[in-house]
Order: sequence, then C-alpha cells, then structure tokens
Amino acid sequence: MITCPLLVLSAMLFLAAPLAAADCPVARSGDAISDTLEKAPSCDAAQKLFEACAYVASIDSMFGSIVTGKCENDFLAKLNASQRKTYDRQKDACSRKYAKQEGTMYRSFEAMCISKLAVGYSKRFAASPKGPADK
Repeated sequence: MITCPLLVLSAMLFLAAPLAAADCPVARSGDAISDTLEKAPSCDAAQKLFEACAYVASIDSMFGSIVTGKCENDFLAKLNASQRKTYDRQKDACSRKYAKQEGTMYRSFEAMCISKLAVGYSKRFAASPKGPADK
C-alpha cells in the first residue's frame, strides 16, 4: 500500500522537471545561464530567469549570487547603517533556515531565499536616489 503513493509522487516529480526546464529561455548549461543572468537588464529580470532556469541543486548558489549581486548594485549604497544591518540579518536568516538540512536542493532554496530578499530590497530602495527613510 505504501509503495503506490510513493510511485505516484515519484512520477509527479519526474514529470514536473521537464516542464520547469521548458520555461528556461536559454540552453540548460551553467555557463549559458550564468552569462544570461549577468546580462539581464534588471534585477527583477535576472530573478525571473533564475526561477525559470534553477536546477534545484547546489549550482543554484552560483546563479543566486549573480542575481543577488546585480540587485545589491541597485540598493546597497542607499542603505543607512541600520537598514544594512537589517538586510544582513535577513540574509543570515535565509542561511540559517536551511543550514541543518542535508542535500543540494537546500543550497538552492537558500540561494533563492537570498535572491528574493535582494529583489525586494531593490524594488523598495532603487526607486529613490537616497532610499526611503528609516521608520
């Protein structure tokens, strides 16, 4: 009885992987994805590409770093000391969330968490020259 649900779950996961791969607009190679992420016109565009092309494996750490760096270029210089501390704490929280989990997919989840955080900060702070004031 237990094997039937496991087979169904395995089949669903097996069939879902090609569907996700079909959404990636570039060749499914680390170099092609990295190059396209670096050339993305915006932080948000890079994140969308990352989400579409993620392997859900440790290589996503590299992709996430590219996206995070692109996004941080939009806002890091605009953060005051308190805001920077908050941002760093939130990044650390992403890392801690998956730190005790084994498996490469958790490195991917960590990278995605951090890049999504950076996208949020980019949207929030990049619009104004100095960034919003602390509240």
